[in-house]
Amino acid sequence: MARHNGDHPALVFWFPARGIGARDGRQGSCTPAKPADGNDAPMTTISKDAKLVTLINVFTVEPANQRRLVELLARATDTSVRHAPGFVSASLHRSLDGTRVTMYAQWRTIEDYEAMRRNPAPAPFLQQALALATFEPGMYEVVESYSPEK
Repeated sequence: MARHNGDHPALVFWFPARGIGARDGRQGSCTPAKPADGNDAPMTTISKDAKLVTLINVFTVEPANQRRLVELLARATDTSVRHAPGFVSASLHRSLDGTRVTMYAQWRTIEDYEAMRRNPAPAPFLQQALALATFEPGMYEVVESYSPEK
């Protein structure tokens, strides 16, 4: 289980410390898209042009613990992470078979992400999550995205 890889071990599985950003060192920012329903909250935008820091973390959990893991990750995100400067979006997914939970998170810049990592506020939720699940952390850059032809 990848747990201790940085200053805040409980945060590492959520926000890995290594491999941040694009391979060429690009940093960028964007204005996130707004939902079509008129809500002012940003929504996840997957685009190679966005130049965001993207984290995709896959947690493996016993089906009996999936709901609790989702609750812990949601509370950590809602009470702390989403309020950090530079946070763009996070999407929490659960597998239909109950064995996995995946978090897709986007940050405006590497510096914003690193500043959030130093915040100990989500640690209690994340420590509990570590007791329930193993995980595979990862940082990615969007290479391409597709939608139906119009």
